[in-house]
Amino acid sequence: MGLSEQWASNIWLSGPLMGFFVAINADVNILANVAQLIISLIIALLMNRGILVRVRFVWSALLVFGAALLIGSKFITGAWYAYLVGIGMAVPISGINSFPFAIVGTYNVSQEESSCETAEGDKKKKESLEVGSQFGLLNLFIVVPQIICTLVIGELRSSYGDEGLSWAIFAAGISFAVAAVIALFIKEARGHEQTF
Repeated sequence: MGLSEQWASNIWLSGPLMGFFVAINADVNILANVAQLIISLIIALLMNRGILVRVRFVWSALLVFGAALLIGSKFITGAWYAYLVGIGMAVPISGINSFPFAIVGTYNVSQEESSCETAEGDKKKKESLEVGSQFGLLNLFIVVPQIICTLVIGELRSSYGDEGLSWAIFAAGISFAVAAVIALFIKEARGHEQTF
């Protein structure tokens, strides 16, 4: 049975081997969550200690790793690869959950340090509105693609069955690769102690 059929069985819980796939899904989720927790803590410590100061290259490398796993799922089949992808995706997801928010937060800290105004109350109110808008915009860039993916994968599943799901995973890998290239063009702040 190919990887796309295994993932389809996990997602839609159908077929004669449903119990086997539920067990794989539970194991993978536990291991992936532990891996993501450890990797996220390492990233946070490295950033907090000033060791990791240029995140665009690290973020890009994490996205390339995710792209390789997802694109490979179109060509490599088997339960072992399902485990590898399920657990291995914790690596890029840790970066996806960390770096955008760290970049926005650091950008605001460096902007705050460089600005000098006399009306302190108005300045703080304006800054909190700007930060809220920036995080709201960042959240939209997360949520809108999730909605689009849900609609597209539903259509692929209904039109092409299990094979549509494997193409959706392949397309996700291509998206990760494009994001890895775009991450290299992030303009990193200069002159701040913890530059991102």
